[in-house]
Amino acid sequence: MALDALRSLSLLFPSPPSPSHINIIEEALAVAEKTLASNTTNKDVLSKAAIVIATFKRTLSIVSPPTTIIEKYSTTPMVAIALLRGFAATYHTDVVESYLSVLLSFYKTYSGFDVDVSTRFYALQGIELLLSRSTADVRPPFLEAAKDVLNTVVMVSWENVGKNINTVLGGLFETIVKILVASGDTLGRTTALTLKQPDHSKGKYKALEILLPHTGPHLLLSTDPNLISVLINTCTGFSDNCNIAADLMIKIMLHLKSKDDAATDWVTKCWATPVAKNLLSPSPRTRIRTAAFILAPLLKASGKQIGEAAAAFLCALNTAHESEDLPPTRDIFQFTPSHIYLWAILETIKIAKSHSKLACTSEKLNSTIAEFLPGETFTNALSHNFDDIRLAALTALTISPSKSIPISPSSLTLLYENLPFSFKSSSPNYLSTLCDLLSSILGRLPKEKQHGFLSFIVNTLITKNLYPSTVFDKETCALHIFNKFLTPPNKSGEFNTSVAVLPLLCSPKAFAAIFSRLDSEWDRARDLASVVMKKIIQLKPSPLPSKLVCPTTFSRALFLASSPRSRESDSGANLLFLLYISSTTPQTFVSELTSILVSRVDAMSEALMNINSAFDGQQLPLAHGLFLALKMIILASNQSADQLKKIFDSCISAINISLAVVAESKDPTDDDLAKGYAHADFESSHQLANANNVTLNVNGGCLGANTSFGGLEMDEEETKRRNGVQRIVVGSWLLAKEACGCLAVSSVAGNELVEAAGGLLIKTLTTLKHQGAAFAAAAALNKIALHCFKSPSLQRLPSTWMEGLLKEITQKTTVHQSTLRRSSGYAFGFLSMMKAECSCFPPTSPLPITTSTIQSLLNWSSPSASQYKTHANRLSLDLENITPIDDDLYDWKCRVHSMNILRLLLLDSTLSLQLGPYVGNAIVIALLGFGDGSWAVSNSATMVFAAAMLKVVDSDKNSTASERSLLSTSAAPAPSMSTADSGVGSGKGGKGKSSAAITPNQLFLTYPVLRPFLLAELKSSVGKGFGSSANMTIYSIMLLLSRLQPAQLDDEGVCQDFIPLALECLCSKEHKLRLMASRALPVIVDSASSEKCLAYVQQILLALPSIDIKHGALMGMTALLGSSLFSRERRMNDDENTIVAVCDLLSNPNNAGLASEGFEALRAMMASDNVRVRSAKKFLGFKFAQFTPAARATKAAARTLVSVGIRTRKVEIIEVALESSHDSKVAGVKCLKKVLSNTDELRGEDERVFWEKVGVVLKGVLKREVNNDDAYQPTVRRVSRCLVMLENDFNLRVGLGVADMEWLWKVSNMEHREVDNVIELVAIAGGVIGERFQEQLEHSGDTRTTSWRCRLSVSEALGRADGFTTQFLDLLQDEDVDVRKSASRGVGYDVVAEKSVVLCCEESGLSTREILHVMERKVRSVCEHLLEYFEGELEGLRGVIGGIDNLNLGGTRRIFEEEKAFMFSESMVGVQALAKMVQRKGGKKEEGGGEEKVVWEDDDLTKLLLKVLSLAKIDPVSFALAVSGSAIFGKFHCLSLYAILKGNIVGVGNEQELREVIKTVIRVEGIHEEIANV
Repeated sequence: MALDALRSLSLLFPSPPSPSHINIIEEALAVAEKTLASNTTNKDVLSKAAIVIATFKRTLSIVSPPTTIIEKYSTTPMVAIALLRGFAATYHTDVVESYLSVLLSFYKTYSGFDVDVSTRFYALQGIELLLSRSTADVRPPFLEAAKDVLNTVVMVSWENVGKNINTVLGGLFETIVKILVASGDTLGRTTALTLKQPDHSKGKYKALEILLPHTGPHLLLSTDPNLISVLINTCTGFSDNCNIAADLMIKIMLHLKSKDDAATDWVTKCWATPVAKNLLSPSPRTRIRTAAFILAPLLKASGKQIGEAAAAFLCALNTAHESEDLPPTRDIFQFTPSHIYLWAILETIKIAKSHSKLACTSEKLNSTIAEFLPGETFTNALSHNFDDIRLAALTALTISPSKSIPISPSSLTLLYENLPFSFKSSSPNYLSTLCDLLSSILGRLPKEKQHGFLSFIVNTLITKNLYPSTVFDKETCALHIFNKFLTPPNKSGEFNTSVAVLPLLCSPKAFAAIFSRLDSEWDRARDLASVVMKKIIQLKPSPLPSKLVCPTTFSRALFLASSPRSRESDSGANLLFLLYISSTTPQTFVSELTSILVSRVDAMSEALMNINSAFDGQQLPLAHGLFLALKMIILASNQSADQLKKIFDSCISAINISLAVVAESKDPTDDDLAKGYAHADFESSHQLANANNVTLNVNGGCLGANTSFGGLEMDEEETKRRNGVQRIVVGSWLLAKEACGCLAVSSVAGNELVEAAGGLLIKTLTTLKHQGAAFAAAAALNKIALHCFKSPSLQRLPSTWMEGLLKEITQKTTVHQSTLRRSSGYAFGFLSMMKAECSCFPPTSPLPITTSTIQSLLNWSSPSASQYKTHANRLSLDLENITPIDDDLYDWKCRVHSMNILRLLLLDSTLSLQLGPYVGNAIVIALLGFGDGSWAVSNSATMVFAAAMLKVVDSDKNSTASERSLLSTSAAPAPSMSTADSGVGSGKGGKGKSSAAITPNQLFLTYPVLRPFLLAELKSSVGKGFGSSANMTIYSIMLLLSRLQPAQLDDEGVCQDFIPLALECLCSKEHKLRLMASRALPVIVDSASSEKCLAYVQQILLALPSIDIKHGALMGMTALLGSSLFSRERRMNDDENTIVAVCDLLSNPNNAGLASEGFEALRAMMASDNVRVRSAKKFLGFKFAQFTPAARATKAAARTLVSVGIRTRKVEIIEVALESSHDSKVAGVKCLKKVLSNTDELRGEDERVFWEKVGVVLKGVLKREVNNDDAYQPTVRRVSRCLVMLENDFNLRVGLGVADMEWLWKVSNMEHREVDNVIELVAIAGGVIGERFQEQLEHSGDTRTTSWRCRLSVSEALGRADGFTTQFLDLLQDEDVDVRKSASRGVGYDVVAEKSVVLCCEESGLSTREILHVMERKVRSVCEHLLEYFEGELEGLRGVIGGIDNLNLGGTRRIFEEEKAFMFSESMVGVQALAKMVQRKGGKKEEGGGEEKVVWEDDDLTKLLLKVLSLAKIDPVSFALAVSGSAIFGKFHCLSLYAILKGNIVGVGNEQELREVIKTVIRVEGIHEEIANV
């Protein structure tokens, strides 16, 4: 405010001022100078103060020479820059020009990379301000200065800069361009300089955008003819410059278009061909980004000529697709070129139609679409196998630029026919787009057709998606659409689907289907079903569906809520909540439910008191589901204080009951935190905890469920014992989990309840032995803390609780070890309250609790005073940031707790801002902890160091970037086999750094304490032989350095002192130190010292005799040569002598221990495409026998040979690696397989020929391996897979034929996992006919015994055979999506599997006998499963239905049930399709004969079927409760269909009884009408 006032004041005085004004000016000048001196880093204050000073001095006619300012403020460059800026902005141009060279020289000094970012930014702004003084009237000195700045500052600095620097450089470049244009410069040289900037430089595109209005597009394109391709590759690659490159491309197009009226000309000339090739790329990323960043903006910018422009793109797509340049390969999503072409066509049409209605009326576009996308192709695309194509086709059919344009009748017909096949996906993006399309379609339909179309969607989803035993994709899709339909529109005028869809969803059939999903096997489906049901009820339909108000529904809800299985108890809680919001007397409902809860908690307490053995645990009632239901009710509506008090008391009792089982028993009278909730019955809970009962003190991790004992066969007694123990422990921790959540929401009834709840939750956290319950308690404590911070009368509580927690972990006399690993309970307590404080106050406001807690934890994580003194003397460093603990107060347990808590705080993203300034101190404390004599302290210090390193360096420890891999340094849009990384650099310095990593200079500027400390630690430890703790410290520091970005990106010499220490570590006797030092070298070495460092490493490799030193030198050389410090040409031209020397070194048998690293070094040095042939021949002379004893060396040699063979395209080099030991063959083939897996395409005929030769070699290796008695299965598996990939994915011919059948079938005698590859190889070889092939297919395609990989191979093999087999029906309904897609392609339809099943059934010509035989296989397995299920479940249900105490006791099911097999398999689709076929065929007469007779011989299956079906008739209510909404009913549904068909067509005994059973099933569950009518 004062500077603003002085600024206004400075403008009021005339020049020269009157004598009366001089004193005022001098006083104001003194104030401004004082302000300047006290703010040396604040740019805003400096700028304002400098302007005020310069203005006042100009008024007084005082000129302070810039040289004087520079000398006076040499130690504070920011102040000097500010004053010089004020000078340049205030004084006359003549005065500024006289000092131009001095000003410019000073600014340039502080505009380079070796200056901190703030000073550099300020200096660049000063240059811009200085040059802007001459933009209107260009003076020669300013013109020369602008050219000099362009060459020495802008073009040098603009490659790798931050956002702020990039912005100021853009403004500076624009100022220079204005000066050049005003001087008459044509900008030709400036354009050339700009275009020479690297493609990854953001400044290049910003500069071209500035130049474009002055130069026009023709100068840019003539200077660099490849500019359009560069822009397209930038938009579609992994660059961050895609947006700015796309903007530049559109601006170039608009400039061209303004000079050319024919839109098709400029599209064809400049963009059509390159865009078409990118749209057809095998890389999904390239295709998607091309459509989004290039095609869409181009078509949008074409305006009225959009139809012609789109037609030009379609023609270019067709031309590119028919060319021979595109490889016939599959991408990672199994897209073939035909699929990609279809998607590109649809995407182009979709984008064109979305931007202009003129596109729809363009004759050129319509004729082009008709030519390249016939009607049948488009119809198949609407039900295509791939989601992307199906969605693109739907969008292309329905999208419109205006909501007022109605949908055509033909489009509506296509929607009715094909839309049902689109309702199967769980992808959020797919579902969101599909819902938007449906809403758009409904909005564009006439009112008289809206209801019909909406009814069609709802009925289709109910019938096709929510039938019993449906699959996850269908179930989720239907519920997601219903949820979207029930959501009111955001904008007025949109079609309100919630009003129209409500009556449809409240129909008995629809409501029952959605209601049954509350018990779904899928968490997401249950949540969606609950949301949909809630919306239906809240919209208050009248009357409510009878299913919801049925008396047995409440019993069912209680029964499920009492289950020990979380899935069922959650379903019961959801159902109880829905009953509450639909109740006409909600308060009565809550009162009754609370009463049930109180009695259930009491019953649970009494049962635990009376448990004498594990078997008694089976009769333990459970209450956690009721707590969850009440929590949902409290959150949804306000409850009375008395009601909340009752629930609160129940929560207190329940938590204490659960703590008796899953917590450390502590006497509450000794616990200060127990004070304040005396109304809880502590005596009884204390008695319960200390009763003479071994069952209560159980180990929750040894339940026999998920351990190695879980899979052992058990007798009935052992099963009951385990079930009893599991029910006690699981029920107790679930009770703690849900009671804590309910406690948090019920405690708001009074302040005394809040205080009691917080204290109990902290006690729970510090004593629990179960991590899941601790998470729930922490979440509850966080909610209570939030409530406290928002309530003035309760704000003292979090501070009190935090002090209590700190007291528990820091008092030497009372601290004890944590009941959870790594002090998790204490840490959760700290996190809960600190996160609550951060959420309640702005980030910039002071957070006293959080700040003081962090500082306390850092202090208590520090060493003791005596240890501190030892460290300070050893390092010769003043550790001023460390506050040691007095020796009398120090305890290792206190330090371990503090470190463990500090680790979790560092890992929490919510506290990033608050913990940021302390991370450097945390690293120092952790490194000091490595040398502690206590293993516990050292271990916790390691965890703190790892958390801190991830916080400041990189959050993704597995991040990679292909730009710096040893074999691939080019930025090609899609990797090819000749450039793909075949395993190089993994852990050898070639591993790329994530873009999230920071440079050493940024690290040390942010945390100044680190650089001197790290250097002191290294100097103190390296070479001193301090033992394991010193080595651990060195390793950790090198690890930290290796994770940074290379120092060359911001070279300021900060790492120069680390280089000698890292080189010394290369010579260490410890392998791990050598390894980590080699990884750190490419980071700390800059461009200036790289050659010297490499020469030193090569020198010690050849000169020193120690094996350890040579080993370290090889690793260092590999890392340096594999980094971006050295180009490929540098490796090729200068390292051949070293290559030969290393080869000679490896040829010496005494150096066998160096072989592994030696070969890795050779691979790095020979990473060029033009490796000298002489060096390659040196490889061929190697004898692998000498490396056989060292398997690791053999593997490294094989990997190296394969990599060099790929680079040189010499098959004979690869043969050497594949003709030796098992280890070398496995390693070599793994390397080949990795290259094939990471390759999108083969480029050029030469590369295809080379890989065909490799395939022939692999075939020979496989044949020799199979014919050997000691065939090595890993080799067989990988070689056969490589051959399959070459044939299927890259369409290469490896020479397999019918003559190879005999030896190929030998593989099937090996382990089952090798058979899948052989099946495909046999099919490739043409052996698809014969009994053996059919038998193998039938065995390998069995979903009960084989893996998805094997079934996929069967599907691929069947696809090569002619004709249709019934096995396709099983594969089309397989649980694996890839198998289904492959089978759909195999039968020739390439549409969704469901449609393929229908088409197969309709067109296969199968007889009724064959159809029933297919169904019989499914029915037998279903019957066997159902009998096993019902034996235990129905017995548990009988006798408890209808009562209010549905305790869910007596069942024999396991709590931890095994995952149901084939949960993604959709067998019902085939059963329904086959049933419809039998219905049509059953009564028909064949030509020349009477009615078809089917003789049924399987009487055992008939008896089994009747036995299962009769269960429903014996106890229909129990049956309904057992199977309602579950997959079990889906299986019963399958049997019902089968039984009806068999009774109608074949005829069985007791036909009337069978029909009565079927009627019972239909009545109980309400099977859909169309199925019942079958």
